[in-house]
Amino acid sequence: MSSISREVCEQYLDALVTVELAVKFASLDGKKINAAIRETVRQIIPKLTDHKVRSIFIGLTRQAFPDGALKMMRRHLDELVGEPV
Repeated sequence: MSSISREVCEQYLDALVTVELAVKFASLDGKKINAAIRETVRQIIPKLTDHKVRSIFIGLTRQAFPDGALKMMRRHLDELVGEPV
């Protein structure tokens, strides 16, 4: 099993929280959540230096329902850590 560096973990968490914040603001403004997710990821992709993290978020935008996939990513992270992050 390979270990993941702290930098990669922080990059993933930062990207996840950024997208979650965009979803929150979109819902408050009555905007389309899935479109907000796709646009936010499009904006942060150039800043993601780890190819695995980049691939995960590109994959998120290709989902039919990115909002559901985003929630699944959050649940999976919380389960791995053992408590909400």
